[in-house]
Amino acid sequence: MRSTSLLALLSTYGILLAIVMAIVQRRENWTGWTLVLLSGYALYAWIDPAGFVWLIGVTLVCYAAARLQHHPSPSVSRWAFAIGILAIVVPLLGMKMWSLARGSSLGSVIPGLAGTLLPLGTSFYSLQALSYLIDVRRGTTPVEMNFGRFALYLGFFLQLFAGPVERARATIVQFAKRPVILPGAVLLATELILWGLFKKLVLADRIAYLLNDFWQHAPTSGSALIALYALLSYIRIYADYSAYMNIVSGGALLLGIRLSPSFLQPYLARTVREFWRRWNITVSMWFRDYVYIPLGGSRKGTGRWILAILVTFLLSGVWHGSGWQFLLWGTLHGAWLVLEAGVTASFRRACHAPLPKFLRGLFSAIGWVCTTAFVSVTFLLFQAPNLGKAFTLLERARFLQWHQLLATFPLRTFDLGIIAAAAVLVLIVDTRNDPRSDTLPAGQPLFLRMFWIGCCLLLILHLGLFAESPFIYFRF
Repeated sequence: MRSTSLLALLSTYGILLAIVMAIVQRRENWTGWTLVLLSGYALYAWIDPAGFVWLIGVTLVCYAAARLQHHPSPSVSRWAFAIGILAIVVPLLGMKMWSLARGSSLGSVIPGLAGTLLPLGTSFYSLQALSYLIDVRRGTTPVEMNFGRFALYLGFFLQLFAGPVERARATIVQFAKRPVILPGAVLLATELILWGLFKKLVLADRIAYLLNDFWQHAPTSGSALIALYALLSYIRIYADYSAYMNIVSGGALLLGIRLSPSFLQPYLARTVREFWRRWNITVSMWFRDYVYIPLGGSRKGTGRWILAILVTFLLSGVWHGSGWQFLLWGTLHGAWLVLEAGVTASFRRACHAPLPKFLRGLFSAIGWVCTTAFVSVTFLLFQAPNLGKAFTLLERARFLQWHQLLATFPLRTFDLGIIAAAAVLVLIVDTRNDPRSDTLPAGQPLFLRMFWIGCCLLLILHLGLFAESPFIYFRF
């Protein structure tokens, strides 16, 4: 697999968008989506040839299986549906389990193939293919007869590598229209792209440098260092992935496409349940609709609900990665949700009257602290090279004076200051902004938005780390 650096991808994205929009503006009778599809295929084939072959195979199998759902013979439609589902799920799970059994992360090159064992973006467009096929079978989504539009639904280059995971009924219809730049779309797209670049280059990559060096050179670490590292892991993952979503959403706007929001201020969550309603929303909704609810959800008793929660988050862990740390991460989140629900139900039974406003605020604050601490510690598993190193770090934890922390990190105080200031700015801006709004920051006049764009550009140029650092969710 070739380099998937941020600058290379952004340059390619920008060139493709410019070519498509230039041709579309000159030819009124041509939508340009064919060029978008072929350009995306060319980009994917150059980055990961084996992955491109995989994408074509998934597209053909899913398209054929969906078309056969209208076959006059019920047995043919059932077999087509089953074969389509298995053809997508079995190889995906098989390669993840193979790597899990070998105790290594995906990415080992298979002799004779140019790509990785799990092709780039497979985990994302496989979910889209499965949701489309299931919805067609249920009758909630019509069969898309136009192969080009369906292929674009799975292979739209802006969301191909790391989502968001879109539903066919909301996305394919947008590809049936001619790309039109909506009023205000260029300004909003510029804001989103620059804000994403700021979060990625100034905040996420700077923390990544610190954390990567920590895993390689950290001596025996103490509890204070672990706490700070866990919090930085949370900030880094949020900044990195939300940055990607900002960038692709901005690029899609330039083609007249609106992608679904993936984050809704998850750092404000007071429970883990609320966290999953705010974090990586399109993936969370997918597992809710196609795993949790079909397993019974909360409709068939406590035992069935616990099973549904645990299985859903176990599969979510497997989807996120092939290491044992991802499996443990999913299990911990499922177990915490079960425990959280039990504690909440017991508390409500014990309280026969509404709590005073002060106590409600106090319990909300405690819930926020507990949720942030739990999410931060479990995200530590994402950053660990393997489960063994994560356990070793926790086992060696002992008391460490906070004033010793600065001496532990290979960064100057200036760099730590940048991280702190950038993190505060990200929290303020993302908290003020609704991802479904039309401006960033929301509701500001034009001259302030132009000033904001200029500030973002200057901060990126002066403080950004322009190094080879792919987005973290590319590994999934």
